[in-house]
Amino acid sequence: MLNVQHTNMTATITLWATLFFAGVTSVEAQSTAAAKHYEQGVRENRQGLLVAATVSLTEAISQHPNYADAYLQRGLSFEGLGKVDAAIRDYSAAIEHGGDSLLPYQKLFAWCRNERQYERGIELAKKLVEHAPSNAAAGFWEMGRFHDLQKDRVGALNAYRQALEHLPAATGETAEDQDFRRALERKIEQLDAGDHSGSFGLLRTDVTLKKAEQTQEPKTPVPH
Repeated sequence: MLNVQHTNMTATITLWATLFFAGVTSVEAQSTAAAKHYEQGVRENRQGLLVAATVSLTEAISQHPNYADAYLQRGLSFEGLGKVDAAIRDYSAAIEHGGDSLLPYQKLFAWCRNERQYERGIELAKKLVEHAPSNAAAGFWEMGRFHDLQKDRVGALNAYRQALEHLPAATGETAEDQDFRRALERKIEQLDAGDHSGSFGLLRTDVTLKKAEQTQEPKTPVPH
């Protein structure tokens, strides 16, 4: 009787282990397949084969639905094809799925300004501050821009001051940080004087986001 029970228990453990490792292998294979389709889509994007890129990237997403970088790259493909609504959905998905690139934020901020979706832009800036604390200064800067566009002097001043507070200490500032600090201080002075000129210039946050757009590299998806 004991031998039978021992045999049954051993068989159960063996079956469980087989299923477990089979599942792990399946997930790894799925991730590898997704990465291959993603890399192909990135190459096609760079070659200007945008329709082909959307096909490859859609396959990557079907293999790995949480693949933030694939949503971002497919968004770039859709944008290049003039499919703005589809691009906006993919940029939003890239953020929702935890991507660490600032590029989808940049794309959505620009869209919000062009479409005068200022409240949506403010909410997006809050999300950037919350999800990427190291980029809080950029998030508060964008928040200030949207408040400024709404002629909301108080909201803009608060956001710009928060951006200043989240810059590195003066002793650790880069040249770009210093330029950003001076530009923020000018904006605060303008608003204190009642000037809503809307002249923002190209600041550190914009330069950082532009660099992000130029350095998109393939990444292997991490299973969740």
